[in-house]
Amino acid sequence: MEVYHYISAKWGIEALRRKRLKLATLNDMNDPFELRPYNLSEKEIRKYFNSRRDVANSQVGFLCFCPTWKNGIMWSHYSDRHRGMVLGFQVSEARLVKIPYIEDRLDFIEESRCVAEGTSDFRAIQFAKHQSWAYERELRLTVDIIGRSSEGGLYFCDFSDHLKLSSVYLGERFSGSRDEIHELSVSQANKIEPIQTRLAFKSFEVVKRRMG
Repeated sequence: MEVYHYISAKWGIEALRRKRLKLATLNDMNDPFELRPYNLSEKEIRKYFNSRRDVANSQVGFLCFCPTWKNGIMWSHYSDRHRGMVLGFQVSEARLVKIPYIEDRLDFIEESRCVAEGTSDFRAIQFAKHQSWAYERELRLTVDIIGRSSEGGLYFCDFSDHLKLSSVYLGERFSGSRDEIHELSVSQANKIEPIQTRLAFKSFEVVKRRMG
């Protein structure tokens, strides 16, 4: 399926040039409640989850996507207030976790139930976020970073058949060089033509700008 990664012009250009995306680790992410969806009022449970989170931070990286490139709020928050871009990728749906959004912290027994029943819900439940994040409609790709080389403590995931660049959308206020973006886009394996966007006239969505 095609999913979309919102990014600033600076780092979007770098991603196209290096043909890779930076992986986020837990301590990089902008929600400090990541991997803490449970009621942690009991000391032992809190200690256990803090320890598990520390381990996950050193072993796992994430790529965060959205099912649409038209979300104006996402453009504002993650694409430098419409000055950046959105990169589309073909990613196997089976590899993506659809983040659930909840109003209240979960009881730890909910995780135990999922594990005991062997349900696939566990993978999503551990990433549950507060309802206020629901506008993101996040789809998350988990990548193992154990043994992966880092650059200055940062980890990256190369474009590949499993992370195949499929589209490039430029924000209405795009701050980079359109000529450079065009050159970098058409140099990709599938010779992508970048798409200029604008604000819709009748809704609060972002849409394609007709050229000519």
